[in-house]
Amino acid sequence: MLGNIKFIGELYRLGVLHESIVHKCIKQLISKKKKGTVLDLAEDLECLSQIMTTCGKRLDHPKAKSLIDQYFRRMEILGKKHLDLPSRIRFMLQDVAELRNNSWLPRKLQRDNGPRTLSQIRQEVEEMYPKHFGSSDEAGMAFGRNFVTEQESELKTYRPTVSQRPTVPPPELSVNSKHFDFFDTVRPVAEPQSSQRNHHYVEKCARPRESGPKPDSATTWKRASHTPTIHQTNVDAIAVPFAIDKPVSLGKKPLVNGQSSGKKSPLNKCQVEKIAENMILDFLSGRRSTNETGKFVAGLRLPRKSAQTLLSHSLLLATRKSDDEILRLMSLFLHLVDAKSFQKEFFAEALASMIASLEQSQSGISNIAALVAHMAAERLVTLKDIADLLLNGVAFPLFLLVVRRITKRIGQEAFVRMFKDNDIDMKTMFPESDRDKMSVLRALQKHELLFIFPLAEIEIGLSNQISDNPQPASVYKWIRENVSSDLHSDPGFIRVLVTCCLDHIFEKSRSHADDTKEIKEKERRLLAEIEPLLRKFLGESRKLQLHALYATQVFCYGKGFPKGLLLRLFNGLYEDDVIDVDTFFVWKEDVDGSYEGKGKALFEVNAWLRWLHEAESEEDD
Repeated sequence: MLGNIKFIGELYRLGVLHESIVHKCIKQLISKKKKGTVLDLAEDLECLSQIMTTCGKRLDHPKAKSLIDQYFRRMEILGKKHLDLPSRIRFMLQDVAELRNNSWLPRKLQRDNGPRTLSQIRQEVEEMYPKHFGSSDEAGMAFGRNFVTEQESELKTYRPTVSQRPTVPPPELSVNSKHFDFFDTVRPVAEPQSSQRNHHYVEKCARPRESGPKPDSATTWKRASHTPTIHQTNVDAIAVPFAIDKPVSLGKKPLVNGQSSGKKSPLNKCQVEKIAENMILDFLSGRRSTNETGKFVAGLRLPRKSAQTLLSHSLLLATRKSDDEILRLMSLFLHLVDAKSFQKEFFAEALASMIASLEQSQSGISNIAALVAHMAAERLVTLKDIADLLLNGVAFPLFLLVVRRITKRIGQEAFVRMFKDNDIDMKTMFPESDRDKMSVLRALQKHELLFIFPLAEIEIGLSNQISDNPQPASVYKWIRENVSSDLHSDPGFIRVLVTCCLDHIFEKSRSHADDTKEIKEKERRLLAEIEPLLRKFLGESRKLQLHALYATQVFCYGKGFPKGLLLRLFNGLYEDDVIDVDTFFVWKEDVDGSYEGKGKALFEVNAWLRWLHEAESEEDD
């Protein structure tokens, strides 16, 4: 499959394939598969990285920026969620993200790797190690002759002389010891002589602390047979420091009576979860107030990972509580956030863990929806965070339940603003098998969420009206009575109007008709009957006519592109002067990833568009 993806990427780069086909391939690669192993996912992500590397620069233009952002967010989620992915794949995803951050320029293009002169290399080293070089040219030329790093200097062997004596001796050795280890086994045979300036210090240090025979007078120190002789000049360097009576402290306090050093060992995951259980129990039972619980958590001084575990387990416990208890716990969590015990990003990470566990079992979905709705209402997580975790119908219908809970908490108008600010595509929240328009509308109507899309409610009423009485005058009257005049020139309303008309034509033409010729004749007759209504609202506006063509494209895509349907509809709209000729050419060249099926639609009508272009050229001549 990787070879095919490379081939597709090169075809697009050469302009052979349309952009929508590449988008379709990418969506197929990042979509959630119900049945699939980690190896299958790794293969998909490798292909995704390849096609992004090949085509990303051309795909990432302003019109498709939102789509590309969604792809990279999905790639990031997959990389974090599936920790068992091979390291090679995770690094590949990181490389693609880094490539986009660098404006699609590979690493090797970001710096000059060509041949350089010796002076350029010296200048580069001076910039890397400024404190080792002066500003003069002579300092720069010293590179390669006398340049020694600090690390190399520290590793130089230190050899004391008479004037450079060590000042911190090992505390357990003394000159009065009969046998002390310096170079393996060294036995004193003579009292060392010291220089004049240390004579008084030597006499003081040489006083014995316990009785014993004095060493014989000699001029040398004799070592065991396997060691070399140490001469008098070195004795003065090592004898004086080792005659200190009291051992030197190295900064560590000795342990008294078996006491520990006072450093607490880190808590493991089970211990942190037990603390969370006791904390929630004490708070809900009233044994600890909000402030007391906050002081308790602050006193734990948990590291980041343990604090994350504490919050995740606390939220999991909260999902098993009643709505009133969840509300009380949310006030506690807000207090802990204000006290800097928890960070806001902890909540998004904890939410990801909860949803991952929910995919295995659908139990408690209502309580989780209540908790997540409170978190979103209090701005602990964003609606975009929730949507990214529930993309492609994960734990469906959790997102709809969360939206309904948030609406009850903050009101419909506030939620509509939140929904628009987070730029969420509601269709992507549904499983792929339930993304057709009617299934989405029925689900929204069931959960009382049609207010999010005012045109959806209009579409249901208009569809019923056209089914009951498709006469243009009757439909126009219903629109004037039920649709605000401000929406008459709205592109969204135009798409709804065209979709309802085409749906009526499609259903009526296939009822009680099996012959293809009969279906085509019915389609043409029904389209001719409804076209006055379309001309009334489209008028001469090229923008509205373009949206009408996109509505036709999406309608055929939803029906699976029945053979010749899009061609017949385009030809009918052209012959009856509903759509201007130039608008067809604008539709052909326009790239908008928000409308599905553009690649297949172009394939269906490409020959017809060429004929139309030639016909117009001949007419102009």
